[in-house]
Amino acid sequence: MPNRSALTPHYTRAGRRPKEPTVEIPNDRAAVHVGGGARRTVPLDQVRLLHIGEERDIKAGEHYLTMEYLPLLRRQMAKKSEHEQTPAWHPPPESLTLGSDEVHVWRATLDRSAAALQRLLQTLSEDESARADRFYFQRDREHFIAARGLLRSLLGGYLSFPPEQLRFGYSPHGKPSLPGEWSELHFNLSHSHALALYAVTRGREVGIDLEYIRPELADEPIAERFFSAREAGALRSLPASLQPEGFFNCWTRKEAYIKARGEGLTISLDQFEVSLAPGEPAALLSVNSDPAEASRWSLRELAPGPGYVAAIAVEGEGWQIQCWEWPLER
Repeated sequence: MPNRSALTPHYTRAGRRPKEPTVEIPNDRAAVHVGGGARRTVPLDQVRLLHIGEERDIKAGEHYLTMEYLPLLRRQMAKKSEHEQTPAWHPPPESLTLGSDEVHVWRATLDRSAAALQRLLQTLSEDESARADRFYFQRDREHFIAARGLLRSLLGGYLSFPPEQLRFGYSPHGKPSLPGEWSELHFNLSHSHALALYAVTRGREVGIDLEYIRPELADEPIAERFFSAREAGALRSLPASLQPEGFFNCWTRKEAYIKARGEGLTISLDQFEVSLAPGEPAALLSVNSDPAEASRWSLRELAPGPGYVAAIAVEGEGWQIQCWEWPLER
């Protein structure tokens, strides 16, 4: 018989509910302490949330809590300071070094002075300048110039090479890359409104997505149309006040994974599943076409700023993340 209880609430033969689990934050690692008989300690990043009433065959070593404990998890996790839960943004170092076990994420505003935009424009290639000229609205044109110009400045800093001389290659689905000897430097970018995020790795595929939260989208049938049935059910089981955050958690994690793969719209959003509940660790849960695929990737939630949600997908495990703030004067 498969074990369907695991860490999910259950009743004893006397009809009494076991002692509720609690969450503690020893040092930097959260843990769930499970009551009922001998207490066990399970790292929070090993615990998955189940919808209330959902049954699942639990394999050895898997741990679950039902969604009714989500408010408890959120209250306990709120005791951690924000910089412990998500990476903080720091001023950039004097020199850029990037190891194979590091992931660098940069945050930058795209609202730049006229002088800064002119400097960035001069670093763009002819085709990039032509793309900029095709924007109808001036603000969109300026944001494109800033986004591409900052990307060139950033990569040029890692490579100690003039930004205006960089040349990009593109995959069949449009993902940019660096050619030749620089091909091991992987990067990805995303921007929303006037904010941009850049991810840079060495020898690891990476994807990043940033979205400005528009609460009204969570009320539309977008989730039911594009997410998996399980994800849509998880979203609708959240309290109404948490559904906008849950919706954009799901969206950014899916987009980050698709961008890391570099296969564009050939990957259907409902053919893989990610975690989405606020307070639940970001994770790629399953990929329909390949059961082993989820283990190849690590997802991480980012805190880009108030009103925004972001996620990063990185190939492999065992990497450390550093988050830098791009200075306004550059």
